[in-house]
Amino acid sequence: MKHTKRSMLITTILMVAVLVVAISTSTFAWYTSNTAVSATETTLGSASSSSANLEFVWKSGSNVLYRGTEVSFTGVNTIQPMVPTANFEAGTTADTAITFVGSTVDATNTIFTNGSSLQTPWTQQYTSTATGTEYALVDAEPADWATAYTTYFTKNGETYVPVPYGASAPAFAQNQFYSKTESTSDDYGLASGITVTNLYLANSATDGTSGALELSISVTDNTNNILDEALRVAVCIDGIYKGTLASFAGSTTYYATDGSWDAQDTVAESLSSNTTAVNKISIDSIDAGGEVEIQLFAWFDGSMLNNANAGQTAKFRINVGLAA
Repeated sequence: MKHTKRSMLITTILMVAVLVVAISTSTFAWYTSNTAVSATETTLGSASSSSANLEFVWKSGSNVLYRGTEVSFTGVNTIQPMVPTANFEAGTTADTAITFVGSTVDATNTIFTNGSSLQTPWTQQYTSTATGTEYALVDAEPADWATAYTTYFTKNGETYVPVPYGASAPAFAQNQFYSKTESTSDDYGLASGITVTNLYLANSATDGTSGALELSISVTDNTNNILDEALRVAVCIDGIYKGTLASFAGSTTYYATDGSWDAQDTVAESLSSNTTAVNKISIDSIDAGGEVEIQLFAWFDGSMLNNANAGQTAKFRINVGLAA
């Protein structure tokens, strides 16, 4: 995975693209018996302006792991349709214990078709992976050849093939077998397998501010339009809840009235819809040398999805520009 550290001057607009790979289900049995859909790499790209030099920063505690104009996520993100057990507005901070309950409804959108198992929404994270593999000819018999010969390779054309298991190790021949090495860190300098969730938007300019910013959302690369309407993205800045974004202003955001329900409960009995999502969220400007932490919680509204949506995926893009 490569991270291009280049600034793109596009007036004063910062565009952030985030990929959600979701498995939309109608029954709990369907969800548990099928394989996950793999996420592809996702890139976030920032643009600088005359008054700001915005960039993304991964941090672990006070340690800066990466800063630059592009950031990629890796890994698999699999989510079941769900609704929060409480209104986000009931708790003002991101660390407030707001849980999610997995749920889908029947074809009439009136009765739930699965129980109240807790689910986890998509959140921003980066998981480091090894970035390269090298094969080197072995010119002397390794000390572990007799016991670990299957960890070595031979070359067939351009393909490296592991030495097959046999009754005993094959006779070693100089410059016939290859050893394999993999890098232990990625382009961020992180050890392979490390997961980081602390993502910041920083203004690295030496003076001035970014101006007041505004966030909006759009859904792309979606084969089923219901996912556009069902996607919800709660946004927290520096741990404070700022609002829930949807593709369409005024989209109803459902919450479990009592935190859980049983299969065959009706939507009317089990859900509250006392808030609506918005298509724009305003955040304060970022002073030169300052930064804000971005926390996202994405899910598909489980009261809208049934079998017709099973296995669908969608990308969502958060656009960050100057507030009107």
